[in-house]
Amino acid sequence: MKRLAVGMFLAASAVAGACALAESGLLPDDGGLDSSLPEACASLDAACLGALDPSWTPVTIGDGGCGPAFSAVHLKTNPRDTDASCACGTCSVVGAYACDSGVPISGGNNCGDNPFATATPGQCTNVNSTQHLLAHAPKATGTVGCFAANDAGAGALADDLEVCVPGCTADFCGAAHPCVMAEGEVTCPSGFTLAAVAGTGVDPGCAPCACEAGPPGACGGTVTAFYQNGCNASDDAGTYPVETCHDLSPNHYQSVFVALTPPDASCTVTAQPAGDASFVGVKTICCR
Repeated sequence: MKRLAVGMFLAASAVAGACALAESGLLPDDGGLDSSLPEACASLDAACLGALDPSWTPVTIGDGGCGPAFSAVHLKTNPRDTDASCACGTCSVVGAYACDSGVPISGGNNCGDNPFATATPGQCTNVNSTQHLLAHAPKATGTVGCFAANDAGAGALADDLEVCVPGCTADFCGAAHPCVMAEGEVTCPSGFTLAAVAGTGVDPGCAPCACEAGPPGACGGTVTAFYQNGCNASDDAGTYPVETCHDLSPNHYQSVFVALTPPDASCTVTAQPAGDASFVGVKTICCR
């Protein structure tokens, strides 16, 4: 079965009753085509087509406007992507990091000593009497995902194709090359040549965006020291950023309260999607 380029076919055929496809449809449900398109007349004189399966409906194609007895609809042919057809939208974070690990506390004679206690974030932790204070910020926990829509591009390109559905008073067989159309990409009836595979629209077929999160960083936050056990506010010895050393001598602190802040999660697009353009609402058009 030979597939003709639409432009070559139109130039060679000079189809009578040239017309334009409407964006609605062709046949009612019992006719085999999209019920949103104009309905072909049941009493139309289309004897020139011979005996055909009812899934095919008479049409003509051309590069001008449809005559008064034809209904016009617009289709698309030759779908294709360009370098700008597909692109990623904003990369969004899915999920968040947490800071729920124990916080090692160093002190003693200096902050370089090994940790002597582990504080639970958000709770008071009693510690042995000491002068120096350093709360070690733990690494954040949890898994963060990323998502970016792939529809931020310019979309696919296509050529316009004009098709006319004849009404009851149309001189359909007077057309130089009467044609038929069916839903989907199907084989032409015997005696007909493929004029075009078309569609009501074009989908650029963009692949998913590649988008990934950076590794979790360290938690931020503060540590508050207290001179007595129990983290009594009246014994507050000061609040300090985690990962900083503080000398509270000559006094010794007895308890600490650590409040941690998880790092912000971020996502980055790592690759722009490629496209594979295709038809939406595929039609096959065959002509004598």
